[in-house]
Amino acid sequence: MVWMQFSLFKSFTIRERFKFTLRADGNNFPYAHWQLTAPNSAYNLSSALTFGRFTGERGTYAGIGNQRPHVVLGARIDF
Repeated sequence: MVWMQFSLFKSFTIRERFKFTLRADGNNFPYAHWQLTAPNSAYNLSSALTFGRFTGERGTYAGIGNQRPHVVLGARIDF
């Protein structure tokens, strides 16, 4: 299973008391890899061509198996 991830952050100190952090997280970036469900293992005479074929994809928007790359940006201020 291949699940490309990355995370970058940069912290800035403001007047010794405040700290500002900027962060970027990404999944399936730069290349998306599909994760397919298990192949159809039930043989049915009325639809014999679906036996042994992949019929769907696994995953959610932010989870493993999503074909769309996405980047999440965040900021934080500590004082």
